[in-house]
Amino acid sequence: MAAPHSMQNFAPAWFSVPQFEQVKRIPSYARRPKHTQPVTPSALLRQLSDNLTTWQRLVQIRSVQQVPYSEARAALADLFEDALAHLPTRIERRRAAPAVLISREDLRALLAGFEFHPEVLFEAGRVGIWLPELALWGHGSTFEDARAELLEEIDELLAQLAASARLRGAPNIADRLPWIYRLMDAESDEERLELLFAEPAGTSQEEPRAPVAARA
Repeated sequence: MAAPHSMQNFAPAWFSVPQFEQVKRIPSYARRPKHTQPVTPSALLRQLSDNLTTWQRLVQIRSVQQVPYSEARAALADLFEDALAHLPTRIERRRAAPAVLISREDLRALLAGFEFHPEVLFEAGRVGIWLPELALWGHGSTFEDARAELLEEIDELLAQLAASARLRGAPNIADRLPWIYRLMDAESDEERLELLFAEPAGTSQEEPRAPVAARA
């Protein structure tokens, strides 16, 4: 009579004997729960439906996911997590234009290419800073004074925009919205100055930014 197969013969090729023996020594109560609830067909269908919904939302998205406003309110926590995971959501409301929910990180990445190119002018003991992206001036007896006045002009512009939807929709403002959004997102004057006077993208240390313009 042939010897019965040992437990080792049923172990996969990648499963070493010490590991297999260790598994055999695990008490039965640790390997199998005492009371196992049978899986009913309805529970299995619900689980499959949930998995399919998740798969459709996160894998089979071919465009920005669209959610009605009423559903977005109920699912805001999930949509917020989606935004943090770089998955934007277009929220649609009846009789209103849609809005898009994206993360701050993605917003900054989208706007990073809209750089500022201030021009500094020295003239008759005065300093002027021209910001062409917003058509704003800052003047002063020193560079610091001109820079401070430019920040005040920016603050005034942003305050006017916050107070007037009509102004925000004006054609001359719409063309400047990317730069305006960058300044709106800044949390302090120091951060705004870093945006305004940052080195242009692609400028290396060997190729410093061009000197400011000067007039006799």
